[in-house]
Amino acid sequence: MIYLNNAASTYPKPPVMISAMTEALRREPLSSLRSTLSSERPIEDLLRSELAELLHCTHSENIHFTSGATDALNRLIGGLTPMRVALTSDNHNSVLRPVYNNEGIKEHVLLDDPFELEHLSGIDWLILPHCSNVTGHIHNIAEICWMAHNKGTKVMVDAAQSLGTEPFEVDKWNVDAVAFTGHKALFGPQGTGGYYIRPGIRLRPTQYGGTGRDSNIVEYGEKDWEYEVGTHNGPGLAGMAAGVKYVLDRGVEAISASLRSETNWLIGELSQLPKVSCYSKVTIKDLW
Repeated sequence: MIYLNNAASTYPKPPVMISAMTEALRREPLSSLRSTLSSERPIEDLLRSELAELLHCTHSENIHFTSGATDALNRLIGGLTPMRVALTSDNHNSVLRPVYNNEGIKEHVLLDDPFELEHLSGIDWLILPHCSNVTGHIHNIAEICWMAHNKGTKVMVDAAQSLGTEPFEVDKWNVDAVAFTGHKALFGPQGTGGYYIRPGIRLRPTQYGGTGRDSNIVEYGEKDWEYEVGTHNGPGLAGMAAGVKYVLDRGVEAISASLRSETNWLIGELSQLPKVSCYSKVTIKDLW
């Protein structure tokens, strides 16, 4: 079998990821949310540091873990206070459905091009994918953030398809929020992911439960909100951490260059087959 569905979920996984998950299941559970006798660094803290390096963001403490990008986007969108939202038409249903079914969102506007925002006023958030899961088109997030912020609009980016294969610069681009998944280009297991939210932006939590911080708190005040509750997927996060380190060791730029080269080769070879129709004659380097 030749597996060509890596944009959906990477396969095969690197052996280091599988070993990390196996080891996590063998040893005593480690968590930054629970007490432990071990002096070993909790996997959540290690993974946050690795993801901050990958995302090029200063505030690793503002990275929160979820079961994937869909979960992350639902938490981000569900935590918005009543406001107006603009969406690009190439968004995934994990963005469109939460927005269309969120009674807290006053209004949503669908854009064919994110730069149509220039002609709108009063938009609180622009939500768009970094890379389309249908066409592979990659948006220029740096320019989009600059344009949006000049209009007083915050930017939320779905990086499920790009993080690990394309450079992402949270601080440099001034991204306000970004969601990601672990099982695609980060080479982690399914059921892992998370999001980053810029310091100073408060979201109303959509989930409540035990956190290991202070069990006497039952009713939260606005400044007491917590975004990670319950028991983390320890083995999954261990696998994701190994996957992220695998990406960091290879280098995102090198991965991106290899992807372009191999895709160009594939397009060229497919174009020569008489029973295969290529819908674009443009080489992949021109699509980015």
